[in-house]
Amino acid sequence: WQRLTPAESDRFVQRLLKERGFGFDLLPHQFLAARRAAGLPDRWPTALVDGRVDATVAQAPLTEKRHFILADEMGLGKTVEALAAAELRRAVPWAIGFGAAPRAVAVVAPNAGVLDQWVAHIGRAGGDVFVYAGAGREKLEARLALYAKQPAERAKRGDRTLYVVMDRYGLQTAVKHAV
Repeated sequence: WQRLTPAESDRFVQRLLKERGFGFDLLPHQFLAARRAAGLPDRWPTALVDGRVDATVAQAPLTEKRHFILADEMGLGKTVEALAAAELRRAVPWAIGFGAAPRAVAVVAPNAGVLDQWVAHIGRAGGDVFVYAGAGREKLEARLALYAKQPAERAKRGDRTLYVVMDRYGLQTAVKHAV
């Protein structure tokens, strides 16, 4: 075990995100929010396991602090924190279940302008985007099935996270059709 200072711990998280194709550098205040939203302890990792990244990630502990609201002031990077959390969550084995296929991430935006911002940020973060308009349920189900069942296809694309992005009206339409 190699003990890490808080700054080294943050550098480890940034390195892990970069290895996963994440296109943003987190600011110092964003590491805590990204860890918490991912279900990781506030200061993870505190040590490198066997000096290896993969062993350290495999030993990531689950924390009880998994449910909270990101409510920073405007411009402090809530979108980037949420995207970083999604990537961290996919990086640790317990988040998706050992041996399970990674799941897509759903994003519900309040309006079309915010939806466009999410789409742009997801592209920069290295994710795949599927914009769901509420009426294309069959297309969504087919895309999710393809994503879950074709690890070789994901590997060719660099194992990118699939983000299903919709505005609140698309969600309302989907719920209405489901009920």
